[in-house]
Amino acid sequence: MKTHIFLLLSLFITTSAYSQILRGKITDSAGNVVPGATLFIKEKSLGLVANTDGTYQVYLDKGTYDIEFRSLGYETLDTTIIVSGKETVKNIQLQRRTYMLQEVRVGSKNEDPAYYIIRRAIAMAPYYRNYIKSYAYETYLKGKFRIEKLPRIGDYTVEDVDMKKYIGKDLMVESIADISYTAPNQFKLDIKAYKSSLPSALDSALSISVSDGSIYKEKLLGCLSPLSSKALDYYKFMYLGSQEDGNHLINKIQVTPKKRNAQLLEGTIYINEDTWDVVHVDLISSSFGIDFRHKWYYTEIKPNVFVVTSKSSELLANVLGLFKGSGSNYVSCKYSKLELNKNLPKPDMIKLPQQSGQKTLPDIPVSETEKKIEKLTSKESLSNKETYQLAQLLQKTMADSTAQKKKRSLELKKEGNLIIDRKTDSLAYRRDSVYWEKNRVIPLKPSEIQSYLSGDSLKIKIDSIQLQKSTRNKKEEEGIDLFSKITNGDKIYFSEKKYYLSYSGLGGISPEYNFVDGFWLGYHFGLGAKLSDKLSLDFAPAVYYVTARKAMTWFADLTLNYAPMSLGKLSIKAGDRSEDFNLENGTLHMENTFTSVLLGDSYIKFYRNKFFTIQNDIDIVNGLQLHLGLDYAQRSTMTNAITYSIFNNHTAEPNIPDNPYYQDMPVNYSLQTTIGISYTPEYYYRVWKGKKYYAHSSYPTFSVIYKRGINTGATYSPRFDQLEASISQQINLGLFDHFTYSLNTGKFISKDELYFPDFRHFNTDKLAVTGKTFTNGFRLLENYKYSTDDLWTQANLCYQSQYLLIKNIPYLQSKIFNEAVHLNYLYTPQNKNYIEAGYSLGLNELGRIGIFVGFDQFKYKAFGFSISLPLLKELEMKR
Repeated sequence: MKTHIFLLLSLFITTSAYSQILRGKITDSAGNVVPGATLFIKEKSLGLVANTDGTYQVYLDKGTYDIEFRSLGYETLDTTIIVSGKETVKNIQLQRRTYMLQEVRVGSKNEDPAYYIIRRAIAMAPYYRNYIKSYAYETYLKGKFRIEKLPRIGDYTVEDVDMKKYIGKDLMVESIADISYTAPNQFKLDIKAYKSSLPSALDSALSISVSDGSIYKEKLLGCLSPLSSKALDYYKFMYLGSQEDGNHLINKIQVTPKKRNAQLLEGTIYINEDTWDVVHVDLISSSFGIDFRHKWYYTEIKPNVFVVTSKSSELLANVLGLFKGSGSNYVSCKYSKLELNKNLPKPDMIKLPQQSGQKTLPDIPVSETEKKIEKLTSKESLSNKETYQLAQLLQKTMADSTAQKKKRSLELKKEGNLIIDRKTDSLAYRRDSVYWEKNRVIPLKPSEIQSYLSGDSLKIKIDSIQLQKSTRNKKEEEGIDLFSKITNGDKIYFSEKKYYLSYSGLGGISPEYNFVDGFWLGYHFGLGAKLSDKLSLDFAPAVYYVTARKAMTWFADLTLNYAPMSLGKLSIKAGDRSEDFNLENGTLHMENTFTSVLLGDSYIKFYRNKFFTIQNDIDIVNGLQLHLGLDYAQRSTMTNAITYSIFNNHTAEPNIPDNPYYQDMPVNYSLQTTIGISYTPEYYYRVWKGKKYYAHSSYPTFSVIYKRGINTGATYSPRFDQLEASISQQINLGLFDHFTYSLNTGKFISKDELYFPDFRHFNTDKLAVTGKTFTNGFRLLENYKYSTDDLWTQANLCYQSQYLLIKNIPYLQSKIFNEAVHLNYLYTPQNKNYIEAGYSLGLNELGRIGIFVGFDQFKYKAFGFSISLPLLKELEMKR
């Protein structure tokens, strides 16, 4: 308590000695608090937001200041205030102004006047997105968050900090930074000060960055912007009135999403008449039980130039009543520089005085683009389609007139396409109270001061607990950790993570049971070494005793990753094991284990495979991947050695694939080569720890694979030539819908000698619960019945939508699941046409429930219900 009193006195003394405070309260004529009131101090180009109780405070040097007080719905008040002495009190009273319904132009269909305004604002968004050439400002941020409730059961440790210790306590963050911007994407960030009541571990993990968020961009706050070129497809707009503000007429527009969805916003925006730019934003975003209310306050810091000078955000979280929290965030910006792009053509739609040196679109259009722009801008009324066309044309014009075109990078960075030059002052995290009281824009409330005091006290306590854990707690944690490592496995690093040893836990002792092998008993582990920044070596051996055959089975994989930015990987594999005729396309081994043990049904048919394989994969250029493979194997048939199951001990089906063209396979010696090429144009990627990871592309992926069976000179040796080609793509059809297709065709060009493992098999799984996804396989097709040694054509189509059938019910619109329809087709000369159609719902590919119906030769064949849990496939041990 003595320490707290001393610190409070220190803060008070510091404030008195080094600052002059201007404070007051902003109310209306009846004495009520004015919501969302802002201040703009012209001499400092500084914007501030008043507190929720209408009070404001700001530190200022002695002097005379012209200050603008405003709140939408109230008359703007410009006043001069003299700051002297230690504290100046100035209470402000704003006069309410009623929004008037002006005589506005409407469309031909008697639609709401808002659409006339919004269409022009959308069309002008590309201009305002690009019209600032550079700026610089000092920003002050103050954020506060309170955890009010966490579930009693569960681990809520973040960066080794138990967040349950912070329930009911305010967590504070403040920062001061200089930010400068140069079009189109150059930022400089200079962090001058940072202070928080967060735990030390979270402080060190906190990353301060910049944002180029703008309502004029396609995305705003992670959602579709109300001024996006596609906004009219997803939002409804309502005109709520207009008011005069100086020389401007401000239109108040209500924004309502057509569907309740986390990717859409709702609230109000305020748009200038004739210039069609935004002067205020008040929007709400909602996702997973967390609501954010964002208010952006714009100020006219140059004639007809409105920029954001302050922001406020409020957070309210209530996730199923289990997690509750609240928070707020205030940002103020003090501009020192703002330069417009004078080379940017100003569309005729804007009715502003011509700026010195600013270009206009030519009176006589000289290009097809300019002719189309002139035609659209001359229209009194624009349709939704014309609005979209005009926005796209203006964006093209703006892009052509900005800085020199550079080759577009396909690398996706953390900050998108932003180039950020970061610098952190060496004293940023150690600024004392003297610095903060001189530079803090908004003084702290008593509760916020208490947050720092409590935070420092709790921080010391937690840091002490982390450094000096009691013997009892340490033993408990070690015991829990040891149990987890024994059951689930672990990866142990040595010598500064240059080497590792991994093991698979108890699940790796007996990962499989089938009627050919019986139970597998043994172990699977891994060794690895980081040889350099670009070279790493992984070795994964496995040795098992199979109880039914009373023999040893083994396999090993040695992988050299040698070109991380080209995904270069050289693999050598060898082993002697039972192998699925359908390789990786059929039923998962883990699924087959359960059905065999419990029901006595083995969906996988096995042969013995003694193999040695060499494979190399590498990117020739970005998006163009080359695969080379050489495989030698001795292959032979196997029979069931056991038929034990828990609930159904009948005689199991023989270990023979159900295919009319299957023939008993003699012991044969196979030597096969594979050459494959796949290409995806404009394939975007990310880099993490020096390695490239592909992300997405708007173009299809094309692939060609050639496989050849070479005569080994043995009595039985497969000899064939096989060629196949594929194309696949995901096409986004809007904010809520996308279409995925995969087309594959191929043929055995020659087949002098061929065995069933060499047939072309297909992705099938008839089990009701599967670890496979629904997007690229057949759910009702027998595992081997349609396998072919001739030609084939298959297609897998999927249309996925967040609003297809039942999601259109209002109650379900905000739920996170989506719907999909599936259509799969397969043709082989032996089986002609097989068609499978289905409907599913779920959460993307994390889990889905579906119903499917199959048709053979256009006649009904089967009906089935399926659950997809791809996590099951992740749990399966690699074979």
